[in-house]
Amino acid sequence: MKLNKRVRMVIIPVIVLSYFSVLVVVYLFERSAYLDYENSRLALHLNQLKSSVAQYTTFVEPYFSAFVKSPILRDILTAKDARFSAYSIEGNLETAIDKLKNIEFNSLSLIVVDANEDIKYFYDNGDDPFSEPNENMLMTAKIMLSERKEHQKIIKVEDGKTIYLQADVINPLTQTPPISGDWDNAVAVVAQLDMKLVDRLKTEFKNEMGYVISQKKDDDFSEENHNRFGVHITSALTPQQFIHIESSQSEITKKLLELLFKQIIAWLIFTVASSFFLITLISRYITKPIRILEKQIIAAGEKGADFPEPIDANDEISSLKKSFFNLYSQLRQSYEKTKILAETDGLTKLKNRRIFTEIVGKLISRADKAGKFAILYIDLDNFKFVNDNFGHEAGDILLKEFSDKLRSAVRPTDVVMTKDYGVARIGGDEFSVILNSFDSDSDVIKVSNRIISIFEGGFICSAGCFPVSASIGIAMYPNDGDSAKELIGNADKAMYQAKKGGKNNYSFFSSRLACEAIRELAIEAVLKAKDYSEFVVYYMPVVDAKTTEIVGVEALVRWFSSDLGFVSPVEFIPLAESRGHIKDLDLWIVNCVFDDLPKLHSVIGNDAKVAINISSAQLGSDDIFLKLMQLLQSKNTTSTNIEFEITETFSAVMSDQVRANLNLFKQAGFSLALDDFGAGHTSLVQLFDYPLDVIKIDKSIVDKILDDGKELVVALIVFCKEQGYKVTAEGVETQEQADVLRNAGADYLQGFYFAKPQPLNELTNFIEKQ
Repeated sequence: MKLNKRVRMVIIPVIVLSYFSVLVVVYLFERSAYLDYENSRLALHLNQLKSSVAQYTTFVEPYFSAFVKSPILRDILTAKDARFSAYSIEGNLETAIDKLKNIEFNSLSLIVVDANEDIKYFYDNGDDPFSEPNENMLMTAKIMLSERKEHQKIIKVEDGKTIYLQADVINPLTQTPPISGDWDNAVAVVAQLDMKLVDRLKTEFKNEMGYVISQKKDDDFSEENHNRFGVHITSALTPQQFIHIESSQSEITKKLLELLFKQIIAWLIFTVASSFFLITLISRYITKPIRILEKQIIAAGEKGADFPEPIDANDEISSLKKSFFNLYSQLRQSYEKTKILAETDGLTKLKNRRIFTEIVGKLISRADKAGKFAILYIDLDNFKFVNDNFGHEAGDILLKEFSDKLRSAVRPTDVVMTKDYGVARIGGDEFSVILNSFDSDSDVIKVSNRIISIFEGGFICSAGCFPVSASIGIAMYPNDGDSAKELIGNADKAMYQAKKGGKNNYSFFSSRLACEAIRELAIEAVLKAKDYSEFVVYYMPVVDAKTTEIVGVEALVRWFSSDLGFVSPVEFIPLAESRGHIKDLDLWIVNCVFDDLPKLHSVIGNDAKVAINISSAQLGSDDIFLKLMQLLQSKNTTSTNIEFEITETFSAVMSDQVRANLNLFKQAGFSLALDDFGAGHTSLVQLFDYPLDVIKIDKSIVDKILDDGKELVVALIVFCKEQGYKVTAEGVETQEQADVLRNAGADYLQGFYFAKPQPLNELTNFIEKQ
């Protein structure tokens, strides 16, 4: 990831989050301040409403009290000059109303009702001479008389108007609240007026500020649904009645959204501006100098340009440039040395396999210019003999001097480029040459014979004369491959064909070799896919040498391919070992054998052993023992029924891990047998180091019994028996061989004379017929 991008990925999120945090804090603060302001404004307007209500109650209280206690009312109630008294009351009220300029109302009504619900007096200041008493006033008077309430004040909303109603119940004679015995003669005096100023204020608050104003009783105060923002206020108008004001939720939401929008705009502006300035400054003073340094480094590394000597400056970038310049100078010197080491073989100074492969690839990529060319793949025959018998120092001298002679044998006109690039050491005792365009195969043969002639009479060098020769494989471009890997691989295959033909020779890659290579690829594809559906486990009986009764079997794998036909174990076993697929194949065979054990024991006996071949590649694995034990437990069988056979070649790769695995097998109860003894590399002395139970004499030794090898075979069996080993002879094909082996002391025999390998079902039928 580029530094500029990394800076943006670090700085921008930090700025965004920082400013966002500030935005949240400021918004919450502003929101709280706004809601507090709204609550304060509500309180102010509520006070205005209460003040206007107080004006009306202040006006009504004294006049109502004076009226209730006035002699005029007493005259009306006692029927003395009632008409004159009524006129007097009306005159006084109208005079008082005229003097109160700041009291706004549309109507003022008075009513006096006796205990019989008869209206004793009614007054209304309206213009309608036929007006009748208000229903609310009559109802209030009736309720007070029936419930014997002495005094009541009510503020209510009726037909959209706020009404103030005050009522007293008095004794008509004493004009005081009646005692218990006077209630039947009591009268109710009720006054009512509309609060025009209060209604006007309410209308203004609702229209201009969106307030929601309601009046309620004390008993339903708790049922009010308050504003969810908490912007509301409630206050008492009377001991039993309250007024409630709250701001419109939609208005508050709108204001808060406006506030949030402004905050977001400010946040975006500050974020973009801050990010731009910071990134610009960092780019100019940090990343740009680093980019320049990067270009200089790339130019020096990829294009071979000289790294400029830095100017002295007291900053980190200049210090870094200076340090890199010093490092570059040192690396340039080291590079020239390591380049030679990386491209050439340290011993022979020829080009190594990697460079050789690259050269072949380049030639193929420009085939039009390179034209036809050939690859000679050279392997020194019997070179291991020199190392084993004369030491690696002698082997190194041989390789070095052969490389010099190989350069001389290849003329400048033979190779594509120069000798330095046309001749290479592929590895170990293998060399390769790229031959230039030629007219016929005879030109390639001449060069091959010239190389082979180096070894006439043995190879003579400063370390001595050694019986070494050369096998050469030849592959042509473009007929034998269209890639470097394929071309070199086919030359290698041709070299092995030359070895099979007797060594000290050359061999061209042919269609037959190509078919073999294709067959190998097909075999490897099946092994790699672990598709063992066409594989079958065969069992070869092992008989007791004395009684010829079957005492065990050896498990052998056979492959009958629908595409390839019969594939011999000689073909796929070595290929599986060399390509790393043998472990999976071994475990599949072991699993099949474990599945077949119950049926095998049913026909052979519970004491019979089943021998299974284990590849030497498995013996070096650190998990083979654990896998086998897990498989053994899952199949619910015992280790004493299993005998693992190891080939004699395993001694060549004997290691601590191999030795540990063999000991673990023995401790777990498995039997161990050394297979193909006498045909491999195991010496008699090495047998003492192996925890073996059985020695299996190879068929090639058994075949010599009837010739001149009888004494050797007998001595070999006697030696193994004296060391405590059981002996099994393989490849018994005649009665004479069986008799000799039995008399020599062999314990077990197996071979076509007794039975051929066969599938489990056929083996079962074979045993049952005996």
